[in-house]
Amino acid sequence: MKSSYRYKSRHQIALTRKDADSFSDALRAEFPAIRFLPANLAEPWIDREASREQVRLRSAGKLPPETPSNVMRHPGKDSLRYLSSLGGATRPTTVWIEPRGWRPRWSPAPNREGVYTIINRPRLQFEFTRSRFYLESGSNDPWQRPRGFDDPPDSISENDMLVLSCMRMVGYYRLDHKDHQAFLRRVWRILDKHTTTELAHCDLKTREPIGVSSIRDVWAGLDALAWMRRDPRHFICGGIVYFRPPESVKSRR
Repeated sequence: MKSSYRYKSRHQIALTRKDADSFSDALRAEFPAIRFLPANLAEPWIDREASREQVRLRSAGKLPPETPSNVMRHPGKDSLRYLSSLGGATRPTTVWIEPRGWRPRWSPAPNREGVYTIINRPRLQFEFTRSRFYLESGSNDPWQRPRGFDDPPDSISENDMLVLSCMRMVGYYRLDHKDHQAFLRRVWRILDKHTTTELAHCDLKTREPIGVSSIRDVWAGLDALAWMRRDPRHFICGGIVYFRPPESVKSRR
C-alpha cells in the first residue's frame, strides 16, 4: 500500500541573513498569519542539566533502562518561542500558519523521550534552515567542514576562502490535503523570486570558475550573489561543488 504522505523539498539553498529576512518579509506579505519557530518546540521547557544527570544515572544502572532522556515540565499555557525572522534560523526552524484563535494544545503526558508534544499543530507548515559561513584554507577537506558561524567576518587572511553553505527547505504533506500542497507551491514560488539558479561551478581543486552550470539545483539569494561579487575568495558550496557568480567565468580568463 502506497503511503499517503509526500514531501516537497529543496536541498541546496544559500541565503545570507539579509536574504532570509527578505524572504521572511515576502512570506508575511503573502501570509499575514505566518509564524517562525525553532523546530524543537519543547526546548524552552527541557531542563538540560537534569536531563544529563538522568542519562548518567540510567547509564550507571541506577535508573530503569526505559527512563527517558529528557526532563521536561509541561508548558501549560506558556507562550511559544517565536522568531522574528528566518534570518535567525541557523538551526532547523518550523514555519507555519496559525488559524485564527489557535492555541497550542500539549499532550497530557510526555512521550518515550520524556518530551511533551503539541497535538494540534497547524496543517500548513514546512521546515527551513538558513546557511552558515565557513572559513577554509586550500588544504581543507570539503567533506570535513570547520566550525561555522552565522555572519561573515569583516576580513579574512589572503590565503583563506569564505564559503556560504547550502541548507534546505522541506514540507511534508498528505495527498488529500490540497490546501497544504497549494500553500507549499506558493512558498516555493516566493523563494524563486528571491533567488537565482544561474551560477558558475568551479574546479574542485583550484576553485576556478569553469562554466555556468547547466544543472540548476542550487538556489542562491540575491544578497549572497552580491556578497560573492565583493571578493573572489567568496564562494557558495552545494555538496562538494563550489559556485561563483556567472560572470566570474569570463572575468577570470
